[in-house]
Amino acid sequence: MSELISYAQNFEDIMLWRALKHVDRGCYIDIGAYSPDIDSVSKLFYERGWRGIHIEPNQECADSLRMRRPDELVLQVAVSDLAGVLPFFDIADTGLSTTEPDIADTHQANGFVVRDVSVAAITLDAVLEHVCGREVHWLKIDVEGSEARVLRSWVASPVRPWVVVVEATRPMTVESTHTQWEAAVLGKGYVFAYFDGLNRFYVSERHPELLAGFACPPNVLDGFRLENGWCAVGVRQWDECQKSLIKSQSDALGAHAEVEALKVSEVVLRQAIEAYRADAIAAYVEVKTLKASEACLQQAIDAHRAQLEHLISEVDSLRARLDDIRRSHSWRVTRPLRVFSRIVRLLCCSPRRAISKCLILTMRPLLHRPGIRALLNGVVKRVPVLHRRLRSLAEQEGLVAPPLSTADVLVSVPVPHVLGQMHRSLACDEKKGTHLLSSRGREIYARMIGQINKGE
Repeated sequence: MSELISYAQNFEDIMLWRALKHVDRGCYIDIGAYSPDIDSVSKLFYERGWRGIHIEPNQECADSLRMRRPDELVLQVAVSDLAGVLPFFDIADTGLSTTEPDIADTHQANGFVVRDVSVAAITLDAVLEHVCGREVHWLKIDVEGSEARVLRSWVASPVRPWVVVVEATRPMTVESTHTQWEAAVLGKGYVFAYFDGLNRFYVSERHPELLAGFACPPNVLDGFRLENGWCAVGVRQWDECQKSLIKSQSDALGAHAEVEALKVSEVVLRQAIEAYRADAIAAYVEVKTLKASEACLQQAIDAHRAQLEHLISEVDSLRARLDDIRRSHSWRVTRPLRVFSRIVRLLCCSPRRAISKCLILTMRPLLHRPGIRALLNGVVKRVPVLHRRLRSLAEQEGLVAPPLSTADVLVSVPVPHVLGQMHRSLACDEKKGTHLLSSRGREIYARMIGQINKGE
């Protein structure tokens, strides 16, 4: 006989072996088998030639059972009081999958990932039909809260396993649930034999000799040892913790590198911000300077504008004075003298000078008539050289004002200079006319000018 090794999570296999070790190559039914190796109640018996039926609705677990137990029947179904299709709440890599929604909600609230699927369901009567008349030595029911549904579906089958093991606490708690279904078991001809803190063991009334095997818990006298998997579970958990720690350290290193990169980026951004701030300050100073310059320029423009207005007023006053002189009686009286004087000077000067004088004498009356002036100006402009020459003569004789722009007046022509030119022009005209007057005429003219000056 090979060494006795316990694979079950709570020594259920040792308790069953103690009571049934005298049976050679017996038969079992494991409802909620989960795995062929991990926490398996049947593996100890399978290694000793027993064979049976496994019920497991989870696809992966059922496939694993088929692969590891090819000579056994594996039914991928749920067992319930109603045959058909049931919602199944699959929790991968655990033995916690269930058909009970409230239990699934509790697991999900505790952090488990729950996947909703649908599975086929049959009754326990239908399962018992698969034994084909063989004696069933033990039946285990571990369906995560659906034990009452399974036992309610055991109605007509005459099969009576020698020992029935039923999980009797709410999943992952110590809350007892056997009161929901124990009456159905006792009603099938069973007596309570043993409670291990998780499961309740019942022995058929047909085999009372088995009760002695459940008189005490598993102990050293049973001559078994734990499967290496018990240590393997701890090692696996340790490995998972190590992997988690390594991943956490890697994540921490990555986060540290990212933090360092962010610090470098922060320095670069701060430098850029400082540069932008310096540019902004320089731009602000420049704007303030430009605004101050603009204010100074505006003051200068206002001063020049006032100066120009004063100049225009002076020019208008001088023109009015000149017009008064030209309209005066003495001016008209002396006109023949002035004309005669001009003719004499014209005859005495050079031909070129004479031509210029003639042109001036011709232009003078014409320029005082705006209509004729505009017409002749348009014609003469067609010959630019002639136009420039005639305009130059007219400007020299004071017949037209020189083309001064506002900027020229503001920048380069001081008011005293312009006024001096006007006074010199008037004095020149007076000299040209008064030297032709008699001594009596000059005396009258001087008196008239004196009166005009007093009137200013």
